[in-house]
Amino acid sequence: MRRRSERDRDEDRGRNDDDESGGGRVAGRRDSPAEDASTDTGAGPGSKVTSNSVDAVGPLGPETVPGGTFGADGLMTRYVSGGDPASSYNVAVAFAGDGWTADLQADFVAAADYLSRVVTGDVADTFLRNGTPVDDVLIDASLIAIDGPSGVLGRAGPREIRFDALPKNGIMEFDTADAERFDDAGLWDDIVLHEMTHVLGFGTIWGILDLAAQTSDGLRFVGEKATAVYQQEFADRIPGDTNKALGVPVEEEFGPGTAGGHWDEALFDNELMTGLIDGNNYLSMTTIASLDDLGYETVIDQLFTVDAQVLLV
Repeated sequence: MRRRSERDRDEDRGRNDDDESGGGRVAGRRDSPAEDASTDTGAGPGSKVTSNSVDAVGPLGPETVPGGTFGADGLMTRYVSGGDPASSYNVAVAFAGDGWTADLQADFVAAADYLSRVVTGDVADTFLRNGTPVDDVLIDASLIAIDGPSGVLGRAGPREIRFDALPKNGIMEFDTADAERFDDAGLWDDIVLHEMTHVLGFGTIWGILDLAAQTSDGLRFVGEKATAVYQQEFADRIPGDTNKALGVPVEEEFGPGTAGGHWDEALFDNELMTGLIDGNNYLSMTTIASLDDLGYETVIDQLFTVDAQVLLV
């Protein structure tokens, strides 16, 4: 999935600047779907947020103990978030490629830890096509040379999914020349969490689950829980949305990789999962509720109570 820099939203508006691999240009967008995304049943598309906190390096499976594994250089070769693998949602990240620093890896740790707090329930243990056991998702994260500074940042998204469509493997690839530049700008943590959320399925498995639909008022995410939370959480922003009960508005501009896989920028602005990057991002309750609609057990019911009276229209 792609994300554009706010400063380029006007000059790049509507222009498709994809490269052949599906990568996005940093000057315009920040991310792209994993073009080789595949599933068990068929092909699939592919802020600072407070948290406590391209091949896999060795087996990462149900027996993996949460925490980091370090190489001789002091950098992590892999990290597993969450608690007891038998009951928690664990994000396993395998680091590959040159150019990693402790700071760059730290934001992967923070993002994985955060998502293990948002997604509270374990999902079924499984195996990748190559026989690698997975609990609950394995992300191959790599820094590679792509095209130098300010060009294609990289790509991210699911690569293999379960029969219920929840991803079991994904990739997050970034251009070495851009990673530290975004870290220096204070945006790397936002980018990593945004992309990792795409790997979990936000915007990338909506079509498989029939959760994105063209309505009489444009493209909307039609998950029941996210729709209910959206109506209440953003009530002060959407008094004119007479079709709010139809679903959450989805971005339809900015071309492939951004359109259809993010919240509507005009409405959600600096919410983390819009297609444009801002300087002060946040993750909404609506986004958490949308993960619940994908099939994850999340904290949304603990954090947010839907008032039925608000939903009467």
